[in-house]
Amino acid sequence: MVEQMLITLDQQLNEAIHRHQKNEARVLYGQILGVLDLSMRLEIMGAVENTQRFYAVHRKFYGAF
Repeated sequence: MVEQMLITLDQQLNEAIHRHQKNEARVLYGQILGVLDLSMRLEIMGAVENTQRFYAVHRKFYGAF
């Protein structure tokens, strides 16, 4: 379930970046980080995977804007 949510949010982030919608992308970036934080706190995802995903979305968002 968490994986599907991350996939959906990532697709939406890609679309917002493609449309140059910085505010929408910022909200989606925050939602992704929230899901990552929650999944780590609930021990659904390990720290290493969480860190890798965090830096991937971080690079995507800040690389676009």
